[in-house]
Amino acid sequence: MQFPSVNGVARAALARLFGGGGCSFAIAPTATTVAAGSVTGTIAVTAGAGCAWAATRNAEWIIIASGASGSGSGATVYAVAANPGDARSGTLTIAGQSFAINQAAAVRCGFSVAPLTANVSGDGASGATLTVTTSPGCGWEATV
Repeated sequence: MQFPSVNGVARAALARLFGGGGCSFAIAPTATTVAAGSVTGTIAVTAGAGCAWAATRNAEWIIIASGASGSGSGATVYAVAANPGDARSGTLTIAGQSFAINQAAAVRCGFSVAPLTANVSGDGASGATLTVTTSPGCGWEATV
C-alpha cells in the first residue's frame, strides 16, 4: 500500500498509522526465572525507527523501573519484589511481546536439634555434641 505525503507528514508515518508501514518488534530475552529475593533486569527492545511501543505489567510485585514506552529500539528495566510466599509467575508485555517472570518460593526455615537432651560437665565446656539440621539458606547460631 502506498501513501503520499500529506501536509508535510512523511509517507512512512502515515503507513505506520494506517497499518501499512510494517513496524515489527522483538524483545530479548523472552523469559526469566529468578530467586525469591528482590532482583532487577533489563529487556532489550528491537524496533524500527519511529515505531512506538509501550510496556505494561500484570502483577503488582513487578515494577517497570524505566523504559515504560519508547520509539525505535530501546530497553525496559524491571524490578521484582522479594517473594514472601509460594512460587509465582507474572508477565510484562512490551511492544506486544510477552516476557515471563517466574519467581521461586520464599525460603521457609525449619530447624531440628538432636539429641534434645545432653549431659555436660559442670563447667559446660565438654561432653555434648548436638546436631542442628535446617533448610539450605537458613542461618543459625549457638550460644552457651
